[in-house]
Amino acid sequence: MDLPQSPQQWLKARRKALGLTQIELAQQVGCSKDTLNKIETARRRPSRAMALRLAQMLDVPPDLRESFVRALRVTRPHPSTTANAGAHAVAPPPGRAAACASLAAWLAPLATKQPVGVAVVVGVAGIGKSTLLATVQQQHPQYTWLRCAADPQLTQSLAPLQALVRQQLADPALPLALQLNTHLTRLAAHVTVHAPDHASEVLRIQPFLADLLDPAAPASDALSPRTRFANVQHALVTWLRAYSLHGPTVLVLEDTQWLDADTWHVLHQLSLHLTHTPLAILCTSSPDPATLLHFTNDGPLLATHWLQLEGLALADLPASVTYLLGAPASPAFARELHATTHGNPFHIEQLLALLAEQGSLSTHHRPPVYSCTADVDLTQYTLPYVLHQRLARLTADTRQIVQAAAVLGKTAELDLLCAMLQPDPLVNGGPEHLHPKLRDLHYLMRHALFWDAAYAMQSAAHLRELHLLAATTLERLHPHDLDAYAPALVYHFHHADDHAREWHYACRAGLAAAARYANTEALHYLNRALELTDHFDYLTQLTLLLAREQVHALLGNRSAQADDLHQLTYLANAIADPERQITVALRTSAYAEQIGDLDESLHAATYACALADTNQLPARRAEASHRCAQIYYRQGQFAPALAQIEHAAELARRVGDLRQEAANWCLLGNVTDGTGDLATAQRAYEQAIALHEQLHDQRGIAICLNNLGMVALIRHDSSLAHHALDRAVHIAQHIGDRWLEAGIWGNLIEPLRCMGDFATAHATCATALHQQQILADPYLLSATLAEQAILHLYADAPQAAAESAYAALAHADASGGADVRGTAQLYLGHALLALNDLEGAETAYQAAYQLRAELGQPHYQLDPLAGLAQVALAQEQVPQAQMYAADLLQQLTTNPALTWINEPIRIYLVCYRILTITQPKQALSVLRQAARIVQQWSARMPTPTRRQELEQHPLNRVVLAEASAHQLARPATHQVPPLPLR
Repeated sequence: MDLPQSPQQWLKARRKALGLTQIELAQQVGCSKDTLNKIETARRRPSRAMALRLAQMLDVPPDLRESFVRALRVTRPHPSTTANAGAHAVAPPPGRAAACASLAAWLAPLATKQPVGVAVVVGVAGIGKSTLLATVQQQHPQYTWLRCAADPQLTQSLAPLQALVRQQLADPALPLALQLNTHLTRLAAHVTVHAPDHASEVLRIQPFLADLLDPAAPASDALSPRTRFANVQHALVTWLRAYSLHGPTVLVLEDTQWLDADTWHVLHQLSLHLTHTPLAILCTSSPDPATLLHFTNDGPLLATHWLQLEGLALADLPASVTYLLGAPASPAFARELHATTHGNPFHIEQLLALLAEQGSLSTHHRPPVYSCTADVDLTQYTLPYVLHQRLARLTADTRQIVQAAAVLGKTAELDLLCAMLQPDPLVNGGPEHLHPKLRDLHYLMRHALFWDAAYAMQSAAHLRELHLLAATTLERLHPHDLDAYAPALVYHFHHADDHAREWHYACRAGLAAAARYANTEALHYLNRALELTDHFDYLTQLTLLLAREQVHALLGNRSAQADDLHQLTYLANAIADPERQITVALRTSAYAEQIGDLDESLHAATYACALADTNQLPARRAEASHRCAQIYYRQGQFAPALAQIEHAAELARRVGDLRQEAANWCLLGNVTDGTGDLATAQRAYEQAIALHEQLHDQRGIAICLNNLGMVALIRHDSSLAHHALDRAVHIAQHIGDRWLEAGIWGNLIEPLRCMGDFATAHATCATALHQQQILADPYLLSATLAEQAILHLYADAPQAAAESAYAALAHADASGGADVRGTAQLYLGHALLALNDLEGAETAYQAAYQLRAELGQPHYQLDPLAGLAQVALAQEQVPQAQMYAADLLQQLTTNPALTWINEPIRIYLVCYRILTITQPKQALSVLRQAARIVQQWSARMPTPTRRQELEQHPLNRVVLAEASAHQLARPATHQVPPLPLR
């Protein structure tokens, strides 16, 4: 037999010669009618296995099959598809034209890189949600489509997004680090064109995506599990945004009813960027009300478009049957189909396929019209019955594969399936022998309902056997990585009724998840492990409860945390183990502090001290004393706090616990900072840094450097503050702690501003805002926006300053940060005063003043008080202004170091201007003092350039100019040796 030049034309002609419809041939070779149609019209190149099956079914002679396969796999453009292969080339499924048009209209802004938002397609199983989304994807190939689905059997944290990342990697045979490096480098190169700032972020997330894909190899030992997990979530957001910054992107999430809580959190973080990002999030969901709440105002994602899919109307049935069989159904047959299936497209498709396999379809008339043979009662053809019958018709060896695959789930590894079936001669050759069979089954098993049916058709005893086989095979394949597979082992041993091994792996899965901060997953497995733990196994119960209590603490589940602590207290006392009793007492103290009961917190910590003393446990006594000191510090009882710190430090030195000793020094810095003893606070932080250096604790060093910088700022030593904070931010960058880094960038703005280096301050502010916006951290954003407001004010842009201050207030409200709200109100007052909005300025200053009073921060009240004095002066209320000035000068006298005052020179200038009207001689005295302060600050600057920048600061320049005009002091332009930086 000679093959024609076009194998596609021969394929179509041969099919018709054998009397086969497209749907019949498609069923025989294991593909859809649509796929076969595309092969016949040269719009799709079949796989080699598919081409071979077509050759066999069409009786291509054996000596010509190889030529046929090669020819068929060289796809030639079909004349009818080359001219207009755009968005409208793909027809929607029957009855879904309106739904496709609705989604297309929703997606339309993406074409011009405009934000779109979140759409949800809701419907029952089999209604055609996935088919609809696949059609829309084919209609819009100009977008980047990222698809992932949740799996009810795979409940691990971030599992759908983990699978999505893996799909994008090039070659699984290469080392993971190399795959990620290649992928992210290419992605960053694309992003650079559109968003160069984000490109550097893309390159920095490699270790955290590696952490996601291989939790056994952490990205950085310098980070806590909490920070590591937060970095993994941030990396996913950065990665997904990178696609959208390169070009319009659609993230498709199927079966969101099964999404884990951590994936929802990532989606929430991603949604915060949707208002300015060309990214569409397209979800499918069951009609479950609990799941749909995720897309409302109270949920992590706010849907901007809803699409409810219903069953096909009776009028759509003829077109649907034509789509599947190539000819329409008779009116009577269409009515029967609709009554049986209620218009469910998947039910219709599978029912027709079963009827075709049974020979129960007949055709009449010309052109042909399908009907059902008289001996068939369609009322019994429910969807479960249809799927069961189709599966029952499989050969024995194929059914064995289907049953094992159904037990493993859709996301199972091929190696695991092969290892389970290894005794069978069919698969003795390994995965390569199983691949063809799996491809044959792909179309049949593509829908979750088939997996459910394949699972349900097996006996309970057989299912237990298969689950046990799956679990033991997993143990055999991964003996050195069982923690990673513990969730799957829990699942399989549970369904195998092997509760002893289920308990073992539930313990491992729960503790491993808690260790990597996957809290929701941890609770699931810890709860199950505790259910299975023997009632009298107190030690195991205590271990699991300690882990669960910590998870509840992190999640803020206070009631559940209290219940766990009650049980822990009972168990620790029953075991009579002092170590564990102390641990529970300290946990109780921490809980009481979290709910604001400081007296109870101190009581529990004191009890821990007594237990440690009684049982001569100096290391635990040091820990308990440190805890007492923390509570005294929270209560403002600085003297007992210092006594406890001293005791804790002595014990920590005695037992050689450098980590505890470093924590004591850091706490000493906080306490002495609170008492106003900034010199001691500075020395304490320096000692803590030295100990953290011995421990190679980079994060501890960065935190203490940040604290040291803030102390220097309070002392108005901007040069030292800048030096310490600059070191801290570089360390945070090195270890990859994005939150710490973003916070320190924000702190760096103030010393630069105080030194008069406004160019660097503006650049630093932009960097801080960029990072904080990526992290979507409202507290950090509010603090940085407040700093941006004062920078705008110094740039003589009061309107921009007011806008930044208002934005800072909005973020402060979102974060609950009262302290930063006070700063934002202060700077808003400055901006409104510059805009001559005296009433608005007065309101803002009053709000800042009242907030500082409520927070117990009297020194911070001086800045808004000076603002109120300026407003009174502008309103020509001189007596009121004079009263404010007197109060300000009195407080400046009692605080000669000017600590805790935001801008002391502004306060001096306000007092000077008020006194110039009423008491000129005292005004000159105030001016002289202000000039001396500026000269002292100038002397601290390490270089002449820095000194010049400080003296050109707008406030400092006015003071020095006024002082020079009155011959009170000369500007400090002479050379002063720089102070050594610590």
